[in-house]
Amino acid sequence: MLLPIVAVIAVVLMVGLVVLLAMVVFRGKRGNSNDGLENLTIDISQLPSHGPDGAAPQLELFGTTVRIAVIVIAPAGRGSELPSKFNLPGVFDGVVPGLMELVNRHEPVFRRWPQQLSVQGFIHSFSSNMELPGERGHDTPWASIAGRVNVGGHSLLLGMILCSDDNNNMGYFSVEHAGQWLDMLRIRK
Repeated sequence: MLLPIVAVIAVVLMVGLVVLLAMVVFRGKRGNSNDGLENLTIDISQLPSHGPDGAAPQLELFGTTVRIAVIVIAPAGRGSELPSKFNLPGVFDGVVPGLMELVNRHEPVFRRWPQQLSVQGFIHSFSSNMELPGERGHDTPWASIAGRVNVGGHSLLLGMILCSDDNNNMGYFSVEHAGQWLDMLRIRK
């Protein structure tokens, strides 16, 4: 009589141990899903708040000369990947011809983000993690632009924080389609 009770207790303990082990393994995998990823937030108030150096060429956002302070790039959609760092010049020059030269000169904070499932989700996440000072950047030298870029058959998501010499009322801009980057940004020689 004692042997069946011991066997039942042993089986219950084994099942409990397997369930507990499965929970630990599952939590460990879920908790480590962001291993290797940097914190997505950048405190804009801690960045230098000066405009570009004055040397040609100059980047303009709607006619206002700006310096690139932050660049965030993310793959668009499931299963997509970012290009290697060796292909990034083609990405930036594909957005606005000559942009890579300014990226090199301005030396912005650069972040690679994990894949984003939608353009609007990326834009929202970018503006939440890159909160501009003041009232959404108005009456400050800061501005933000984010959206989809299509380069070499790849769809990527790009966000930039830009800084001018003077306070402006630009704030946040969303790029609704890839061709709109050229409507907003211009390089003046």
